[in-house]
Amino acid sequence: MRGRLALLGRASICTTVLVAAGVAATSASAASPPARPLALWQRWSRAHAAGRPSFTALATIFMEAGPREVLINGTRYEMGMTVFASPGGGSSEPPFADVDLVRTAPKTHPTAFQLHDYSFAPTSGTTFSFDRDTLATSFDLGATIAPSQLAGTFTATSPVSKRRCTLITGGHGYLRQAAGTMGYSPFSIATPSSPFFGTLTAGPVRAGEAFDPGCRGVVVIHFLQPLIAGGPRAAHRLHRCAGRETVSTANATEEWTFDKVYGKHQTDEIAATGTDPSTQPVDAESHAIIGETPGYDLPLPAHNASGATAKVFSAGNPFMSGGAVFASSHGPQITGGHKCVALGMTRHFTTLRYVGQLVPNTNALTAAFDTGSVTLVARMATLILRQYH
Repeated sequence: MRGRLALLGRASICTTVLVAAGVAATSASAASPPARPLALWQRWSRAHAAGRPSFTALATIFMEAGPREVLINGTRYEMGMTVFASPGGGSSEPPFADVDLVRTAPKTHPTAFQLHDYSFAPTSGTTFSFDRDTLATSFDLGATIAPSQLAGTFTATSPVSKRRCTLITGGHGYLRQAAGTMGYSPFSIATPSSPFFGTLTAGPVRAGEAFDPGCRGVVVIHFLQPLIAGGPRAAHRLHRCAGRETVSTANATEEWTFDKVYGKHQTDEIAATGTDPSTQPVDAESHAIIGETPGYDLPLPAHNASGATAKVFSAGNPFMSGGAVFASSHGPQITGGHKCVALGMTRHFTTLRYVGQLVPNTNALTAAFDTGSVTLVARMATLILRQYH
């Protein structure tokens, strides 16, 4: 799942790295969550992560470790870890980290993914050291993330490569990167649920590290931004076309999204839950189920100038069950002049946005997370209809 430093399918809700040159582990599984629903989920995630840290310094160190295959209660996952820090590190800009676990279903040709992420953003009591020539690095996230403990060292096992770049502040610098290994003293991630995942005590070993001194255009690191596979995208480029409709609802700790895929008989589905960073800013967790359902279209919504109805189902998603109905008794907000790209062509479209309620069926819409099932309760939601010209 991991394996590419562009991190196709990265679960983290609080950090994103788009790196043009890979330095981390090189193996990858055959499938990754579809990019659009992953991006939609991460957009929601970062919107509710306003308390997450960001660095004021342009120079940044990024460590990516994994995947490590782990077997928990008879279920197989891929584990990874990401650490961000600034060269000064320590008290003013403490390092922060994410540990995530991913699994897929079914075993052959997987179409659904569970992503579980545990992030740590201490504001004090951390230590960090870094050698820019060897990339030898050590960190300790300190006692404020208790009962978890996370301290480690990175040692390069390949020559450190250097790429000359133009700095954002002017002048020149060198992007440095190397493959290597992680050691821990200790790795103890105390999750609040059992048997998934209890306390994790063995971290991923194979790793890569990059030091970006503030290069222009080589490495782009944005905090609180979604991870989109395929590398950086220029701001002026059009986004890929979405399907006929999207039904979604979200608050600080939960999201449900059903998204028709453009040009295909397919619906992408998202269910997400997590802690609220406004009340739990240091050690946060988030969980997502992302499914793609080939051969299944959302039923055609009924709509007019005074309202709309739409149905959503969990068909084809092994991690979800049940269904729900969206209903709005208000007219839509209509906006035109939108553009997107499909099959290499620019398409123009108008959106109709209805605000209403998403109400579970008798067989209520339920997401079977390994960490505990979540069932939809009636809540405010939106229906987006796209009319292509």
